[in-house]
Amino acid sequence: MSNQPTDTEVIGLIPAYEPDRNLVQVARDLHLRGVRVFVVDDGSTDAYADIFRQTAQYADITSYPVNKGKGNALKTGMEKIAEYVKTVTHPCTVVTLDADGQHIATDVMNTAMDAAAHPGTLVLGERTFGKDTPARSRFGNAMTVLAYRLASGVRLRDTQTGLRAFSADLLPVMIGIEGNRYEYEMNVLLACPKYKIPIRSVSISTIYIDGNSGSHFHPFRDSYLIYRHFITFIAVSISSFLLDYGLYLFFVRFCAVNIGMSTSIARIISSVFNFCMNRHVVFRNRDNILKKAAEYFLLAACILGCNILCMHLLIDIWGWNKFWAKLPVEILLFFTNFTIQKMIIFRKKRKNKGKPGDHQ
Repeated sequence: MSNQPTDTEVIGLIPAYEPDRNLVQVARDLHLRGVRVFVVDDGSTDAYADIFRQTAQYADITSYPVNKGKGNALKTGMEKIAEYVKTVTHPCTVVTLDADGQHIATDVMNTAMDAAAHPGTLVLGERTFGKDTPARSRFGNAMTVLAYRLASGVRLRDTQTGLRAFSADLLPVMIGIEGNRYEYEMNVLLACPKYKIPIRSVSISTIYIDGNSGSHFHPFRDSYLIYRHFITFIAVSISSFLLDYGLYLFFVRFCAVNIGMSTSIARIISSVFNFCMNRHVVFRNRDNILKKAAEYFLLAACILGCNILCMHLLIDIWGWNKFWAKLPVEILLFFTNFTIQKMIIFRKKRKNKGKPGDHQ
């Protein structure tokens, strides 16, 4: 008997690289609940062929010979699902999950049903991180939660969950998001605010098999891939700040220019540098440069006004040192500037037509 929502078909997607026999049970449990299961063999060796043969009783298997990463496997599976969705007339909900048995069928179905009830929304299966959680997983999630909060302004408790569900009309967006390895899942979360896709969470069981020893996550390589966009933005921001601060000190100390004029000239020069670097290096935005420049420099003007106002408050009213006063002002405005650029100015447009359900 099927336990899936009455008005939608649930489609499960499982990326698998050298999985253990839990994969067979995972696929079977979903199959018995009426879920159409797609499994992508992400370049596993021949030693795992028997596991995939058994799994094929319950799932459609897609294989390729070389490991390309979890992100690539997910997008490959989504392309297969998109082809299937074109052949049916009923609504479909896609749910991704891990191959190791961490996500039980009940949680998978609950997550899928929540997504079916909220079309156009990404639903995350949210785990609880307690003392029994492996230290590597707890630390990794804490880092990505913080990084995501700073990058998007959105607060999530579990950014590394592999259990995610969304209506099938979001497939074109998901397929178009950058990333071929573990960074893809973080890129999806970063893309949602840009594409105005709401994110919801539902509580799920927290299960780790043998202390999560079966994970293929490479701490250094994959952490770099996950954080490289933050690292790049911060590097550009630091460079812009040093340029701005250096020019400010130069004009004040050696040119005897007043504080307001020094701040303005330094900000104009550093803003041009920052705009070019953010557009081409950080956000890789290819929209009309004049439109983006107008939006960016309008923001820069607003930030500049706030900067001058704060400097006046700290120096002229509160008596702060005119050199040190700039530091806390820049730190405060950094996060404001980043969020507006990320969410508004360099936000990528959706490539699929129409609205994926009712966005709130």
